[in-house]
Amino acid sequence: MHVFSRCVAFCGKTHTLIGAPGNPGVNLRTFETIFNFAEQEAVDSGVRTEVSMSMLEVYNEQLHDLLDTTIKTVDAFNPDAVRTLEIRTSRSGAVYVDGLTEYGVKNVDEVSTLLSLGGKKRQTGHGSDQTPADHNARSHLLISVKIQRTSP
Repeated sequence: MHVFSRCVAFCGKTHTLIGAPGNPGVNLRTFETIFNFAEQEAVDSGVRTEVSMSMLEVYNEQLHDLLDTTIKTVDAFNPDAVRTLEIRTSRSGAVYVDGLTEYGVKNVDEVSTLLSLGGKKRQTGHGSDQTPADHNARSHLLISVKIQRTSP
């Protein structure tokens, strides 16, 4: 499943996807649905479900791992502060980001914690001549979810 949100700056994309305290956005509601379904499926048929996630920012054509705990902040203007990630293709033809951090998550609270951690590392505009709209035009967030199911 892919959810794309594209609109002009300040139209409500972040609020729709991330939400606000007491009013979760599409991201957390989607994870809640996944966990509820997995729990019910485990009860009904014994299927075991493992969920993991990663969080990536594309900023000025550079890939930033927002869940890498070895990096406190991501600064595209300081190359020493950023671990360069590259897009690769596996032998089977699958596309992936080499070295991207992935965390197993068991509930919405864990997801929320990781979204908060990654959100704090997102790029902010640099320089007095850069407006928030300039930043939005160059910053794109990708949250990847991997769901692995095992039958009994």
